[in-house]
Amino acid sequence: MLGQRSSQRCLFDAEYHFKELVGEDSFPWQLGQARERLFRDEDFADLYSLDNGRPSVPPRLLATALRLQAHDKVSAEVDGSDPEARRGFLAAIVADAERWSGQALTSPQAADRADPARPRIMEASALLCKLLLQDIERRPDGVAVREGVSQERIVSVHDPEMRHGRKSSHHRFDGHKASVAVEAGSQLITTVAVLPGNAPDNQGALALVAESEHHTGGRVCETVADAAYGDGETRRQFAEADRTLIAKGPKPPRGAYFTKQDFHIDPEAAVRPEQLRPVSTARGATAKGTGSGSRGRPLSSPARSVTAVACDHSV
Repeated sequence: MLGQRSSQRCLFDAEYHFKELVGEDSFPWQLGQARERLFRDEDFADLYSLDNGRPSVPPRLLATALRLQAHDKVSAEVDGSDPEARRGFLAAIVADAERWSGQALTSPQAADRADPARPRIMEASALLCKLLLQDIERRPDGVAVREGVSQERIVSVHDPEMRHGRKSSHHRFDGHKASVAVEAGSQLITTVAVLPGNAPDNQGALALVAESEHHTGGRVCETVADAAYGDGETRRQFAEADRTLIAKGPKPPRGAYFTKQDFHIDPEAAVRPEQLRPVSTARGATAKGTGSGSRGRPLSSPARSVTAVACDHSV
């Protein structure tokens, strides 16, 4: 869908902050002053859908960028099969970003603490530095794209709070999560919290309960949640706050070792400390007991429960 840029100027437009850096006689400045007359968004309307899709970048901004590109005799085309061309292109982008960040920090607006534009300039410069740190690494032969995904990676400069998230091991998304509290009887929403996409579902669960009470004026007698809230730490927080939490325990991981569900406690049995000896807990191993009737058997069989006995030692 055609995106359009408002013709209304504001004090935060780039030309008002960087005029001293480029100069009023420079081509970029003159083009910026004339672009409203040279390029109009409606001139490109036939190339866009009128009522479908997200709004595009305003075409006149793209046209202005292309004109600057032609003036400076630079090309955005890079031979993807040429490693040297890719490294050179990346090095040029990083050098430009570092130069712009430095110019922003040394601009008169940034130096003047009373200037209303200073917070936005400092924030933009800090964001640019974070992007470079998370995605770029320095090597002896130059800069390179960092391998893997940085923790707390920023995925959008327009919404720096967005994060990579997962609904499942196969379903990824970029954005935020919504934590919603609902009154069980009426199904009315009592409060909502927005979490980063990479945050665990149970983050801020206790705060949701307190906010629900604040909004409704009543007391929450119990909280019912799914297994994402059934971990030990969340249960501990609710218990310490004298709250009742009803949630399924998380599913045990499928691994090579025993889980708590594999043990049955027999408080009537007794064992002497010298009868205890370490055995392998890996599946497929053979466990050998010391009492009468004990038989070694592979623990990888479907019936792999183990009976634990009570004793005076912590295991």
